[in-house]
Amino acid sequence: MVGESGCGKTTLARLMLGILAPSAGTVRVDGRAIHGYRRLERARLIQPVFQDPYSSLNPRMTVGDTIAAPLEIQAGSTSRARRERVRELMNAVGLPPHLVSAYPAQMSGGQRQRVA
Repeated sequence: MVGESGCGKTTLARLMLGILAPSAGTVRVDGRAIHGYRRLERARLIQPVFQDPYSSLNPRMTVGDTIAAPLEIQAGSTSRARRERVRELMNAVGLPPHLVSAYPAQMSGGQRQRVA
């Protein structure tokens, strides 16, 4: 989601994530009220990507673990399949394979943004 400052991107994201309740009307995703989804169902549909890579990455998690975390939500995903997908995703954004075991503090700002 992109837009000018103050246009409501953060408010819309909070509404979609169920963090904020609408003052009027209903927030719907795929025709269903957002509060009708269980937390795990909502996590499968909507995952935020934060703008600031310094505060959005857990300093105690490796890059590989950080990228794999949302993949664990996907039903039927094996550990091996997640590791392979992590490698594919890192390659797609131009991150070298050795960073899979790196921590955020060991990466440049640009690399952190690509992980985030």
